[in-house]
Amino acid sequence: MANPITISNTSLAQSLIGKIGNSQATTASSLSKLSTGLLVSKASDNAAALSIISGMNSEVRGLNQATRNTNDAISMTQIADGGMQSINEAQQRIRELSVQASNGTLNDSDRASLQLEVDQLQSQISDTIANTEFNGKQVLASSETVAVQTGPNAGDSTNIALTDYSASFTNVDISTQAGAQSAITSIDADMETATDAQAKFGAVQNGLESTASNLASMAESISAARSRIEDLDVASETAKLASSQIRDQFSVSTLAQSGQYNRNILDLL
Repeated sequence: MANPITISNTSLAQSLIGKIGNSQATTASSLSKLSTGLLVSKASDNAAALSIISGMNSEVRGLNQATRNTNDAISMTQIADGGMQSINEAQQRIRELSVQASNGTLNDSDRASLQLEVDQLQSQISDTIANTEFNGKQVLASSETVAVQTGPNAGDSTNIALTDYSASFTNVDISTQAGAQSAITSIDADMETATDAQAKFGAVQNGLESTASNLASMAESISAARSRIEDLDVASETAKLASSQIRDQFSVSTLAQSGQYNRNILDLL
């Protein structure tokens, strides 16, 4: 009795179909990553890495906002310093007028004319103190302590103590020679107060600038670390995609040839 002829490529076909499915899944994954440029964009890519990336994103965003906060505080101190500089310049002029009024060659009428300018300058100083503001906050007429959020976490703050200068400067009268002499001494003390205030604002500003620079450096370092975890190596993923597509095409071709082999055998029968 002749042996029966059997045609069975089921195992081969199933193996090839499985390989095609795996290859297509790999291709789809590579295309998704290449379209976003991210190695990890969802939990299925790498759950642990995604959690780390999320934490880094929060920290970087917090650091960037803290940098903006610090720059706002720098602007506030610059405005305060500019206001005090204006006051100092007015005081310089008042002292100059006081020296002039101290001269015995002037008469009372001359000194009265000089006093008019002094009055105007003193009014200017008062206006500067009252109206020098940052975002509606008085910076020369308040004793408030401003807490600046200079870090990404609770408690990361720097305190800036403002000083109320409303009553810090003397109104002088140079309408007499004796008054002019006294005014020189008073204005010297007032100018020292203004200079000390400017030194304080400068020191605070330098500290804030250092803080802002450090925050920016920290954000840059964390962003670089996040990039190494999150960003895709495009060249490597492109090579992986090409390899997957070649395997896919080979499996499909082999499966087609297997089917043609079976049909050829049946034709012979």
